[in-house]
Amino acid sequence: MAPMNSGPPPVKEGLGTTTNEDGSISELIAVSKHLIGKLIGKAGTTIQQLQATTSTSIQIDQVGG
Repeated sequence: MAPMNSGPPPVKEGLGTTTNEDGSISELIAVSKHLIGKLIGKAGTTIQQLQATTSTSIQIDQVGG
């Protein structure tokens, strides 16, 4: 079994979909800085619910300054 890579998924060019070496699919979506709080929700409840209902893992990375 191949070791899991830490950090953000590989992105070839800009935003979009990437198929990773392990066959999983990563989707990179830009979200305005002022909307991140809405995505996460109070105490993380919104993002937890999104992950549970869609069987996904959501990672938020800060890009740029």
